[in-house]
Amino acid sequence: MSERSINRTVLLLSTATFASMVAQRMCDPMLPALASGFEVSLSQAAQVVSLFAVVYGLAQVVYGPMGDRWGKIRLIVWGALACALANAWAAMASGLSELVWARVVVAAG
Repeated sequence: MSERSINRTVLLLSTATFASMVAQRMCDPMLPALASGFEVSLSQAAQVVSLFAVVYGLAQVVYGPMGDRWGKIRLIVWGALACALANAWAAMASGLSELVWARVVVAAG
C-alpha cells in the first residue's frame, strides 16, 4: 500500500468515526424539542437516545467478528452507507416511533 493510499484510508476512517460520534450524540440536546414536536413526554422522547445507546453497544460485539470475517474496511463502508440512509429516514420521520426505529438502524449501522 502506498503512503498516499494509507493517508486516504486514515482520513476516510477518521471521517467515519467523527460522523459516528456525531450521530450518537446529536439527539441529546434536541430532546425537549422532540418531545414538544411529537407531543410526547420527555421520557418518551428519551427513547431516541437510550435505545440508540443500547443497540450501538450491542453492535460493537457483533461487528468485531464480522470485520474479521468479511474485512474491516468493507464492513465500515456498508455500515456508513446504512447509517447515512437511516439518518435520512430519521430526518423524515413523521412520528416518534418511526424516529426511534430509524435511530435503531443508525445505531446498528
